[in-house]
Order: sequence, then structure tokens, then C-alpha cells
Amino acid sequence: MAAAPLKVCIVGSGNWGSAVAKIIGNNVKKLQKFASTVKMWVFEETVNGRKLTDIINNDHENVKYLPGHKLPENVGIDEGPEGLKLISDIIREKMGIDISVLMGANIANEVAAEKFCETTIGSKVMENGLLFKELLQTPNFRITVVDDADTVELCGALKNIVAVGAGFCDGLR
Repeated sequence: MAAAPLKVCIVGSGNWGSAVAKIIGNNVKKLQKFASTVKMWVFEETVNGRKLTDIINNDHENVKYLPGHKLPENVGIDEGPEGLKLISDIIREKMGIDISVLMGANIANEVAAEKFCETTIGSKVMENGLLFKELLQTPNFRITVVDDADTVELCGALKNIVAVGAGFCDGLR
């Protein structure tokens, strides 16, 4: 008996969530082990008088966070649970599932535009990290998987703090 296809859900719909949804939505069409529909959790917002979920579902574009990049039609929107905080341990605890984290010094627009980028996935369960690599990797988006999710998540947060500090220093000369 064949196993049911693995379901994919992206938590968040900012520029990164949308860029990842574009890649995964296209990749699952070619990978039989994954369900062909990808869900994306969206924090509901109003953009130009329309619900963001309606815009993404009908126009297949996140006009607020990743304008100019169409999402595949197999990416569907679910309104995420209220108050969900995107910290892997809280998600892991609240949802009772394993979580992998992604960190890279990339800009979502460059990933979506298929410029060469690379990133690291940290996973406490290596098999799950390798599944994410299969979902996300393209010839222009190279993935490395490591078994230290906590450090990857911490480095992802700290790199943003360093970038802001560098920006202040540059701005102040």
C-alpha cells in the first residue's frame, strides 16, 4: 500500500513566505511524494480595500509583500491561527510537530527572481530537513541541511541585528 502524499503548509505570507511558496508550489508539481496543493497561512490584512487572502487566492500574487511575482495556482490560502508566534519551539510545542528552520543572507525578491542564492536549513530530525531541501532546492537556490536547528534559528535572528547595526553605522558615517 502506497503512503499518502506528504502535505506542505507554509506558515507566514511575508516576502519570504511568498518566495518559498512560489518555489515549493512549482516543485511539488514534479515530486510525487508531495500533495499537489500547498497551503499558506496568512495573517489577514486589507490592501487597497481588499482582503490579502482574496488577492492571493484570486490574483495569485502577494501584492503587498512580493509584488511582481506570480504564485503558482496550486498555492492556496488558509487564515492562520490568531497569535501564532514564529518561534520554532513554540510552534513545535503548540502544534506537536517537528519544525525545521531556514536561514540565509538572501533577499526574497532575489530568490523569487531566480538569482543565485544559498541558504541553510536547520532540523532536529535530519530526514525532515532533507525533505525541505528537496522541496526548496532549485539550480539557483542551493540548500545545505544541518542538524542544529537552534543555532540556525539564532544565527538567522542575529544576522538581522548585525545588518541593522551596520546600516546605522553606514548612515551615520
